[in-house]
Amino acid sequence: MRWLALIPLLLTASCHTSAGIRSMQPIAEAVSAKAPDVVAGCIALNLGKYRDTPVRTEAIPNGMSVIQSVPVSAFRSPMTTIDVVGAGSGSTVTVRAVGARGRRMPLSSDITACL
Repeated sequence: MRWLALIPLLLTASCHTSAGIRSMQPIAEAVSAKAPDVVAGCIALNLGKYRDTPVRTEAIPNGMSVIQSVPVSAFRSPMTTIDVVGAGSGSTVTVRAVGARGRRMPLSSDITACL
C-alpha cells in the first residue's frame, strides 16, 4: 500500500536530461586558454567534492561536458551542464542549469579556478 502512495510523487518529480538542459539559455559563459579536457577535468574534480551532487563527464562534439546531478526520488537527475568546447587554441565554457540550486553556481570559484 505504501508503494501506491509514492506513484504520484514519482510521476510529478522534475526530471531533466543533459540534452534538455543544453537547449536552455546559458547562465554563464567564459573563455580559457587551456584545452577542453584539462578544463573539464579540473571542474569535475572541484565539483566532485560535494557528496550530495554527483558529477560525471561525457564527450560532446569538439569537447567535454561536466554534468552535476541531484537526487530525485530513487535516481539522479542532471541539474547543471558545463560544456567545455575547443575554440582556437583554448576553450569556451558554457554553464546551463535548472532549478534554484543549479542557478546559484554560475562561474563559482570551483569553475573559475580551472580557467
